[in-house]
Amino acid sequence: MTKALSNTQIEIVYHDNKKGFIVLPMRNYPGWVATINGKVAKIQPFLGMLPAVKVDGKCKIRMTYNPAYNKYTYLLSILGIGMLLLSMMKFRRKGVV
Repeated sequence: MTKALSNTQIEIVYHDNKKGFIVLPMRNYPGWVATINGKVAKIQPFLGMLPAVKVDGKCKIRMTYNPAYNKYTYLLSILGIGMLLLSMMKFRRKGVV
């Protein structure tokens, strides 16, 4: 059973006891992290472009997308807000409430 938890998270419940690979029908972009029963698992490329996760039987797989550029956008946003506050403090008019 596959369930999309959000735009950046997918949960797959594998009910069989067979070992093998779960291959997802999507592009294998950097930033995807897989966990199997809460432990980080390696994502391997299948046919050079599809993400595949090795399973050893019944398990719950969670795929989470967190690209590296998110860290930089958060940092730039905080820096921009800080610069705005500093400029407001420096150039504010006296006597205006």
